[in-house]
Amino acid sequence: MKAQPAPAAAQKLHALFDEDWQWRLKEEPETATLLGDHRYDNLLTDLSPEAIARRKAQRREMLARIQAIDRGSLGHQDQVSYDLFLRNARLDVEQEQFPEEDMAINQMQGLQIDFSQLATNTPFRNARDYANYLARLAAFPREVDQTIALLKQGNAKGVIQPAAPLRSVPSQIEGQLSSDATES
Repeated sequence: MKAQPAPAAAQKLHALFDEDWQWRLKEEPETATLLGDHRYDNLLTDLSPEAIARRKAQRREMLARIQAIDRGSLGHQDQVSYDLFLRNARLDVEQEQFPEEDMAINQMQGLQIDFSQLATNTPFRNARDYANYLARLAAFPREVDQTIALLKQGNAKGVIQPAAPLRSVPSQIEGQLSSDATES
């Protein structure tokens, strides 16, 4: 006869999933907005060295915590969820050897894309939504400065994006510029 799953282990697993999800929404407020969670609509992702270090530490902690849960005491579906979370947690930690923040811009991600999508992904239903958007606009210069600092950091390490992924970046930026604000 097969052993029954331990409810305590499943509860611990589900609590870990929820904690990690809530943490990710808070750390990536633009993603939260895109997914319909509007608690952080007035914030942009913090790209400071301290915030990056904090996120890396959190990812290592999540890996240790998932490994501390006894997979064998979980039901089948929870084992599958455990395996997927463990895989992603390991990948998160392993990728630290290739710090993507050192190459903060490429043709798929960076200020030139994220900022232009902000208005599209932001709800404009009431005065608070507009105030949140204005708060994000006010925070944008900080994000630009943080991105420049990350690019300089990567440059100092000799970590520079190859030319091919950057080829379309100037046109992505130019596509957002307009002398007439009503066409921007």
